Order: sequence, then structure tokens, then C-alpha cells
Amino acid sequence: MLAFWLHTHQIDIVHWGQANAKTVDDLWQELMLGECRLQDYPVMRLVDVTNVLVQQKGLLLREVGQELRNGRVRHRDSLPAEKMLPGEDALTTARRCLSEELNLTDSAICSDFALVMTQFKQKDSPSYPGLPSCFTIHTVKVQVQGLPVEAFSTFNAAYEKGDPVRVHHWRWQESHAQHERP
Repeated sequence: MLAFWLHTHQIDIVHWGQANAKTVDDLWQELMLGECRLQDYPVMRLVDVTNVLVQQKGLLLREVGQELRNGRVRHRDSLPAEKMLPGEDALTTARRCLSEELNLTDSAICSDFALVMTQFKQKDSPSYPGLPSCFTIHTVKVQVQGLPVEAFSTFNAAYEKGDPVRVHHWRWQESHAQHERP
């Protein structure tokens, strides 16, 4: 049904499920979980995202890769991030991100969450090539403890709930001025 909708809206899915692209089933899962919505006119995937700024000793935590359920590895260069669920605010989503992606408990959070900015960005998402996407991006800053000082990987706690990402790969990098990448 979703593949038919995409076809009737002239979205070419031939490269979905390859390289960094997710599958039609992954998009269906996002829709069912409420992580995104589809708009008919203009054709658009609407996504609310929370990026989390985690700093340690002047370095910023970046996700550099994801291992998917089918064994593929997606290369990334982004902040820890989660798609917001219906009824969530940015701070709740940031807390869920730290729990699911970094396996951190509330006791590892050293400071209150602070909403740094909200931006809007329209682009062709690398997750679903050819499907225009509009992101509302909330960036939240927080201090945490208990993360390794070297590059590390974490098992995705949301994988058992249907998330296609099994493992996240992280690295500390010099801080950059841009924090908007979904």
C-alpha cells in the first residue's frame, strides 16, 4: 500500500535499502510509530527531530555509523538524535535519546536539559532518496557522565521495538558551529 502511494506520487524507490538509504518497510514503521507523517500536496515527509548536544572536555559527541538489522552499515556524521513521538516535547525526546541510543540512565545526567534552538529544514533525506522531507529540528544541550573517552559503540535499546538500527558507533570530535543535521 505504501509502495503504491509512493509510486503514484512519482517517488522512485529503486535505491531504497541500499547504501545509506532505508527501506519502504522502515518508512512504514516510522509512520506506524508516529515518528513521521506524509503529506500529499506537496508530497512531503514531515519529521520532528531532537538533536542532543553532549560535550566532554571540549569535544562534541557524534554518531559516525549505524549497523542495521540486515547487517548493512550506514555512515553518519550527526549528533545523537531521535524522531519525536506524538505528544512528546523536545526535552522528553532528548531523555529518550540518551536512554535508547547511549544506554544512559537518569543518574548519568549531570545537568538540566536546555533547549538551544529550533530550526526548520527542507531537504531530500538520505534515508529516503527522492522523498522530500521537512524537518523541525530542536537542539537540546545536556551534560552527562559515564561515557567512554575514546570511540565506542552502543546497542540500540529501541531495536527490540522495531527500530532498524541495531548498533550506534560514536566518536568525540571538535565542536562545530552547525548543529542542525537531523
